Amino acid sequence: MQLEETSKNQQEHTEQQYEFNALDLQSLDKEQLVKIILERRFSGPIPPPEILGMYDQAVSGAAGVILDMAQSEQKHRHNQENRQLDEAAKDNRTGLWLAFFITIIAIGAGTTIIVFVPGTGPLISGSLLNLVGITNLVSAFINGKQNQKEDEE
Repeated sequence: MQLEETSKNQQEHTEQQYEFNALDLQSLDKEQLVKIILERRFSGPIPPPEILGMYDQAVSGAAGVILDMAQSEQKHRHNQENRQLDEAAKDNRTGLWLAFFITIIAIGAGTTIIVFVPGTGPLISGSLLNLVGITNLVSAFINGKQNQKEDEE
């Protein structure tokens, strides 16, 4: 409990000690400057309001420009993601159609060989072609169901 109070007191003291104006950076020694830089980090395209205000004080209208840049970047990212999703869906549809045609051709060729070519050799060959076609259909159905479950999750 006492450690927590000591830590809070040190934090308050540190915050009070390093309150500064952007123009006062030259008066600080290297250790203080490093501590300030570590305390002033942020992530994301938009800085915290107080830093945004400093930008606006340094250059009139800079805050608006920063916000416009963040909005523009977000729109760009969304457009890129939508384009990637559309391309993936198009590739998926193309793959399904190609698999369908290959399956139909394999089953048709297998059936044609079985019906029109006499002997046991063509019977085996035709049966194998039909098996390949049916396996293609079943695997496409199973993969489609698995992809659908993954998309839902």
